[in-house]
Order: sequence, then C-alpha cells, then structure tokens
Amino acid sequence: MDQLIEFFSYDEKSNYWDFMPGLWWKVDAVPTTDNLTWSSGFDFEKNVDYTAVHHWFQDNWWYSIAIAAVYVVLVFGGQAYMKNHERYTLQKPLIVWNLLLAGFSIFGCIRVWQVCFELYWRHGVKGTICKTEYFSSPVSNFWSMVFILSKLPELVDTAFIVLRKQKLIFLHWYHHITVMIYSWYSFRDRLAGVQWYVGMNFFVHALMYSYYACRALKIRIPRPIAMTITALQLSQMFVGVWVQFYIYSVRKDENCPTHYYNLRAASIMYGSYYLLFAQFFIKAYIFPSKPAAKAKVEPKVTEERITPDENQNSVRRRR
Repeated sequence: MDQLIEFFSYDEKSNYWDFMPGLWWKVDAVPTTDNLTWSSGFDFEKNVDYTAVHHWFQDNWWYSIAIAAVYVVLVFGGQAYMKNHERYTLQKPLIVWNLLLAGFSIFGCIRVWQVCFELYWRHGVKGTICKTEYFSSPVSNFWSMVFILSKLPELVDTAFIVLRKQKLIFLHWYHHITVMIYSWYSFRDRLAGVQWYVGMNFFVHALMYSYYACRALKIRIPRPIAMTITALQLSQMFVGVWVQFYIYSVRKDENCPTHYYNLRAASIMYGSYYLLFAQFFIKAYIFPSKPAAKAKVEPKVTEERITPDENQNSVRRRR
C-alpha cells in the first residue's frame, strides 16, 4: 500500500515535463460565494464547511486505496463462496438501487451543468476547464463532494453481480476502484479539469442507471439506445484524455492549477479506460460472440443481453 501511495505523491522540487515546480497550486481554504446567476445554492448546499471537507480529504484521501484493497478481497472471496451456493435474484433491491442512483445522478448532473454553462457563458471553453470559480460556488462544491463520496456506495454494484452469479469482467472492478482512488486523490488538490470529469460522469450515470432501472423493471429497451450509452461512455474517456492534454498546454497559467502527478494519473486512467471500453464495444456490438450450443437433453435456455458497460455488464439467463 505504501508503494501505491508513493505513486501519487509529488516532489515539489522537481520540474518534470516543464511543469512549474513548487506547491503554487495548493489550496488551504475554500471560501464559497453564492454569486452565480443561473445556479443559486440551496440551503443544504451552502451550509457546509468546505474548508474542513478539503482538509479532511487532504489528510485522508489514501483511505480510498485501503477501501479498494478490501473491495477486491471481498469481490473475489464472494465469488469463491457463491460457487457452491444458489444465486440470489434480488430483483426488488436491484430496482430500488438503480432508481436511487439514477435520481441522484440526474439531479447532480443538472446542478453541475448549471455551473459549467455559466462558466462557459462568462469565460468560454477555457473557463469551464480552468477557472477556479467552480470551487467557490456552493453548488459545484456540494455536488463535487457528494460525487466523490458516491464512489464508495457505488461499489455495491459489484455485490449484485457477485450475489446474482453474473459474469464479472476486469473492466467492471478495475473501473470502480481506479475511479474511486483518483476521485479522492484529485479532490484533495482541487485542480483544473475536475468539473469536466464530474459533469461527464453525472450525465453518463444518469442515462446508465436509468437504463438499468428499466431493465430491472423488465421494460424492453431498443438496442440502439444501449449502444448509444456505451458509445457515450467511450467518448467520455476520450474527452478525459483531451482535457489533460489541454491543461498541459496551459500548465503555466496560474488560473489553471495542475501538476505533473495529476496529469500522469489522469492520462493513464482515462487512456486505459478508452482502450478497455473500445474493446468492450467491439466485442459487444461489432463482433458479438455467439452463444455456445446446448445439448438436446438440456432444457432450452434463452439469453438476454444487456449493455456491456462499466457497472452491470453481464448476460442474464432465465429458464
């Protein structure tokens, strides 16, 4: 674990890739001002000590690495346990779970996009990526905070896969733990680009969990919609890499705080996601594998394919 934490640590004296050395980007206080026209804060968004929250993440972001390690043990231990046990249906809990996450993502998407649209109106595209006004609004502060914290309960997605004895692919659990670690890590520094990552993820999750809720309710969704959601996930990863390269091009602009270690972590993470999601999309929609033939003596089994994406990708079977 110490080696993982060291990977995310920074040497303030070094000047890798022509980044400005030192901790000039570091934030010690997070004052908030409800001065945005299109997204005035609600009381629950304003009544939070965001400086205290910031200090907590600075001191404790590494908890995400410990949680990820426990998660991996539970996931593969749970799979080993379920090999000799009957699968759980969990239909009603699955419906409720997906509806809750869909509602949360929809509301979070609306609130964060309100802030980002206003930043675009005031400052253009660069302002949506670099302007630190994003972290002075109680609206974006609150929804960035709960977005980061939501990466922990989202791990429950995997519990449904394990307990229902569905196929668990590498992309699913790799995506969950790396997003959680990077989100906690980047939130401690409040660097440029966070607003794009939060806004894109809320949007895709709003569609994705709504889709899952419909499928859990046995509402048939046209295949092109499933393909569109997966394509949006793939596009999200491409944009994530582009954002970091844009930030690198203005790395010496004090209004666009960043450092080498964040660029390294984000580029590796989003780059690997792009390759994995591209492989997933091709296998699922371009060259889908044919189901294995069943022996005649066995009862007929029908297969129903769902979207092959990051959280609940599997083939559901019912007799």
